[in-house]
Amino acid sequence: MLQAGLQLFSALGVDGVRTRQLVDIAGCSQSAIPYHFGGKRELYAAVLERGAQAIADRLPLPATPPNDVQQAARQLQQLMRAFVIALLSVPDAGPRTLLLAREQIQPTAAFGTTHRVLFEPLHDALARCVACLRGADAGSASVETLLRTHALLGQAIVFAVSHGALRARLGEDAAAADAETIAAVVSGMALAAAAAAPA
Repeated sequence: MLQAGLQLFSALGVDGVRTRQLVDIAGCSQSAIPYHFGGKRELYAAVLERGAQAIADRLPLPATPPNDVQQAARQLQQLMRAFVIALLSVPDAGPRTLLLAREQIQPTAAFGTTHRVLFEPLHDALARCVACLRGADAGSASVETLLRTHALLGQAIVFAVSHGALRARLGEDAAAADAETIAAVVSGMALAAAAAAPA
């Protein structure tokens, strides 16, 4: 059911999926959804949390804030690299990332769990790095620091949700843009963007 939910919810959203579609793909009876999950929305929440956890489990979240600029740069690049690779290479990466992006654009009641499991700890760790790189206390969270951090996450997510545009642009070179190559580019750009002076 979780796999069927991932396939359908990522493509159609929670409101676009009927329980009959879920059970047909999962090969189970309609009573299985309320028995195991309580209902369609609870199944959606379980699929979403499972996807967020699969990515969160692959992130090297630092135990302590960075002490200096060099440590902040290392932490930021490690986190961004791991985030990109997780987005692009976890099992069912495409549907999982699409589902997470959909939840960011149109939050449901399940948003809080996804935010707590994945986005809040990642955003917090990156924001500490950004603050340190910009000469502020790593524990400070100014609006500019939070906006820059959000932009960094967007750099990673765009690669995960716009494969078609990237493949079309790269043409015959598309195979060269594997997860490791993309992660190296994004983590380098993230470091430059985090430390850049305002325009």
